[in-house]
Parts: sequence; C-alpha cells; structure tokens
Amino acid sequence: MSLEKIVQVARSLCETPADFTAFAETVRSTRNTEAEFLEKLMEVIDASLEDRARFVRFNYKTIVGLVEGIGGDLALVHKAHQGEESLLSCLDRAAEKLLYVYESGIYPITNWHLQSARQQLASNPMRKGKQQLDEFLETELSREPQVGFVVGVGANDTTGVLLPIASSLVYRIFREKIVVTGAVSSSAPGAAELDQAVQMTHQSAREAITLIENYLQTLCPKMNVSRILGDFLEGYTVHHQLLSASYSVGGPSAGFALAINTLSVMLNLPVLNDFGITGAPWIKGAQKGEVGSSVIIGGHRKKAEKVLQYLPRMYMPQQNYDDLEPEVIEGYRLEGRDIRGVRSFSALVPEVYDFGNTYHQAFVDFHTERIKLALDNMTGTAEPERQNALREVSQHLRRQAEAEIVRRIEAIGKYLESGEKIGSLEEIFVPIEQPDPATEKSSS
Repeated sequence: MSLEKIVQVARSLCETPADFTAFAETVRSTRNTEAEFLEKLMEVIDASLEDRARFVRFNYKTIVGLVEGIGGDLALVHKAHQGEESLLSCLDRAAEKLLYVYESGIYPITNWHLQSARQQLASNPMRKGKQQLDEFLETELSREPQVGFVVGVGANDTTGVLLPIASSLVYRIFREKIVVTGAVSSSAPGAAELDQAVQMTHQSAREAITLIENYLQTLCPKMNVSRILGDFLEGYTVHHQLLSASYSVGGPSAGFALAINTLSVMLNLPVLNDFGITGAPWIKGAQKGEVGSSVIIGGHRKKAEKVLQYLPRMYMPQQNYDDLEPEVIEGYRLEGRDIRGVRSFSALVPEVYDFGNTYHQAFVDFHTERIKLALDNMTGTAEPERQNALREVSQHLRRQAEAEIVRRIEAIGKYLESGEKIGSLEEIFVPIEQPDPATEKSSS
C-alpha cells in the first residue's frame, strides 16, 4: 500500500491536520488489533467445535476484516460475509490463508484498513453534524459579488467555522442604529463565553461605523464626512445577520468583515465573493492615511484551512500572517490559493470590492502575478523589476478604488443638497461602468 493511496483515501474525508491524524491513528489501531487477534485465531483453530463457534460469534466482524484484508480469494470473502455459520464452515480455510501472515510477522496495511477507518470516522455523530453544517454554509456562500455580503471566519476548539455575514440598510424598522441578529445569548450553564462573544460582535459592529467614517474622512479631507453620513443615514439602521449556526465564533475577529459590509451598504459597493477574512481593526491607524490597523487574533491556522477549502483568497492580520510557516503559504500558492496579511483597512479596500469589470480584470491579473512573484521570491528567482512593476500596479489600483469611493461620497452630498427624500441607492450612485451609448443604440 503506497503512501499516495493512503492520502488519497484520507482526503475524501479529512480536512484538517487533526482529521488526518485521527484517520492515521484509526488505521494503525485497526491493524494492530487484527495483528494481535491473529494469534488467538491460530490457537482456537484446533479447539472444539463449540469453542470455535463461540469465537466466531464474538469476533465475526474482525475475522471478516482479516479475510478481506488479505484479499486474493473472492469466494472465501463472499462466504465469510454470508453469516456466522457460513464463516464457521470455512474457518479452517481462512486460517490457512492467514497462516503465512502470522508466521512471517508481516501484516501490511490494506485497502480494508483504509475503508474501515474511513467508515468509523464518517459515522461519528459529531463529524456528521460538522459535515452537515459545512455543507449548509457552503450552499450559503455568495455566487456573485453582492452588496453587503462577506465571508468571515471564526474558530472553535477543533476547527475553523465559516461565518457568512449579510448586511442591509433598513429604514425606520428598528430604533437602534445598529442591529446584529443571528448571534443569540443564552442562560444555559456555561453560556458566559457565548454571551461575551455576542456582546463583542455588537461592539465590533458599532466600531465598524466609526472606522468607516474615519476612513472616508481621510479620503475627503475638505468635507465633513461625519455630518454627511449622519444626514444621509438619518432614520436608517445597519442590520448585520450572522449566518453561521455556531454563534460562539463571532466576536472581535469579525471586525474586518463587519467593516467591509458597513462600507458596502453605505455606498452600495458590491463585495467580491472569492475571499474570506478574519481580524479586528482599530478605528484609527498607525500612520496618516492608513485607517484600521489590524490587531492580532487567535486560531488563524484553523481559520485559513477552513476558508481555503472553499475560496481562493484568505486575509488575516499581518501579525498572524507572519506567524505562518513559509511552507504552508507556499503550498497554498502552488495550488493557486493565497493568504494575505492585512496591515490596515485602507490597504484592504482595493482588494475586496467590485469596482467594475475593467478594474476587476486588472486586479485579477495583479493578484495572479503577485502569487507568481511570491513563489519566485521563495526560490530566489524574482527580478527587482517585476517587484517594482507590481508595486506600481498596486498603487494604481488603490488610487482608482479611492477615487471611486470619493465620487460616491460626493454623490451623497449632491443628493442631500437636492432635497430629494426618495431614490434608490442605485440611482444615487449610478453604476460604476455605464454602457456605451453608441453600442446601446445599435443594439436597439
């Protein structure tokens, strides 16, 4: 049995290093148990019919596993599967087949051990529940860029947990300015940590508003952004809904995700649907022009594993990114997936919103080249010219993204000056890329 075959079978069930470890341990345990059992089988083969029948009755599944494990005799395997009496009638034949293994002391891992371990792990109730949760969350992932839809990620004691967050602006439905639903508190024993996570999620949602105001103010220094947004959002509530069934994974690590959705619903900016993010931002930055410095969080390895099972990009605080092993990052990049460290919300914005088809294609090309350059850096084959060119593209994309955001803030100002009280956000901001009038006429 080759290592590649073992890994192939394990991958059909396992997702994390802990899963692979459990699979390998189950295979080893099954094999060792059967190897020890062989000695008892050789002893009982010369016993009375009554003792042999009792032995088969109490060890039927193990004997069948041994017969399947050695392979090569389909008729024997078929007869063994027909029941205890049938197995008892061919016990001598089975012992004869197993005698070589017993005498040689070599008992290799077979496909039977792999399938047996897979079946044992798959039937675990906790694993079934986890798989069902993952399948549910996978179906809830956005299939296209949407306004107010981002994938956050949390972690519990054993694994990462996807945390899709849907956000909307609602008018005069709630008295509060910010509402977070989905996360529920509980009076059950041991619920103190859950209640704390719920409260911290509410806190992160409130901080996201302040962060976005500070960010927009840095882009529009000659405008009173706080006043403009206050007038524009009068009567509105920002409603965040956490779509995870494991609400204990909320809290401060959802801060970046909540900030992304907050800006999205305020300016009607679609969020890209090919990334997940974790981390908590400050409402200010370490330097002027960089708002929302990232704060280190926990469970970043488990979170990255979970996100990159479903999505090609993962963002985490720079401090956490620096803690990852280079081999892990390289492995993901060789598969076309990527982990990026976030230094600030300001630097993150150009990579997470859909600013139109032309911009998005330029970003895709930039991201592809960035992965190639990172891999070349690891092998020492990256030219300085490529690094400089990529840096210039990054700066150009950021200028484009920030210019579009400024345009939308100015559109809000004009809307307020007009005195209109009715109008959809699409009408206020106008699509980023308008169809060419000549093309539109010819098509009609």
